[in-house]
Amino acid sequence: MGNDDILGEVIAVEKEIQRTLDREKGKSREWLDGVRKETEEKFAREEEKIKGAFAIALEQARKEADERAAMIVRDAEANARGLDNLEDDFLKKIIEKGIRRILPDGLHDSQDVKG
Repeated sequence: MGNDDILGEVIAVEKEIQRTLDREKGKSREWLDGVRKETEEKFAREEEKIKGAFAIALEQARKEADERAAMIVRDAEANARGLDNLEDDFLKKIIEKGIRRILPDGLHDSQDVKG
């Protein structure tokens, strides 16, 4: 066996190693692309789940806020109706008591305060 034969075999082995490396690089790229695609799809699915859960939570919060606002309005209307039903004489007595507390002694006995 001569040097040329050994050199030829070394070159042939190196070429085979290069082809093997190229095949393995290709397999690695394919595997990485598959993992990347799978990960992106999984991320997109999770993102959609989160968006859906957020939309449901937001709608529920809006509904609860609407119900609470309606209850506050109903209570305010009921209070207003109650105030509308108060007699004028009753209101005058409440006002007179307030004025007596504000004014110094002796000034609250005027006719203007008694009405």
